[in-house]
Amino acid sequence: MKTICFVTRCHPNRPRMREVCIDSVKAQTCDDYTQLLLQDDKTEDGYGVGEANKALHSASPLDGQYIMVLDDDDLIAYDDFVADFKEFIRKDKPDIVMFRGRVGALGLVPSDKLWQRPPRRGRIGSFCFAVKRKLWKKYITAWGGSDGFRLMGDYTFINKCYNNATTIYWMDRLVAITQRISKGRGESKDKQVQKGIG
Repeated sequence: MKTICFVTRCHPNRPRMREVCIDSVKAQTCDDYTQLLLQDDKTEDGYGVGEANKALHSASPLDGQYIMVLDDDDLIAYDDFVADFKEFIRKDKPDIVMFRGRVGALGLVPSDKLWQRPPRRGRIGSFCFAVKRKLWKKYITAWGGSDGFRLMGDYTFINKCYNNATTIYWMDRLVAITQRISKGRGESKDKQVQKGIG
């Protein structure tokens, strides 16, 4: 089993962003990862947030000791992340590792003010944490609630995990970036996808 599994929900109308996302994972200098692509290819405009949340509930196979959601409109910010993560968890294997992300107008999340504090609704991104596989399996239905339709599913999930974890480590690195805040929409054909880190 690999150290980390990236779970990527794929919208049918975001092929360029999906390519950037996958390329950012393939660029990792350490190959101790897997990436599970959850393809939403049954609809033209995407399932929407509720069904995308539900897709996580039954995601399989999860071939990683830790699971991290990296949606297709996100990207890994630097090529040594997997190597750094592997070294960071090597000794103690914490239940949760929290890190930084950049989300559009929100900027850095969690912010300095919220760093090393419990997750806050609307101030955390799905790519700001990796949880042990056992926590994922136990609490994944909290992502979006049992009906899968609540917004901010990333918050409901990590809050549940956070409140039931024994060890939480904080890796103070900018790990991931949104290419564009998509809110379940496809990419515009006339807009350039951000290829750089910014």
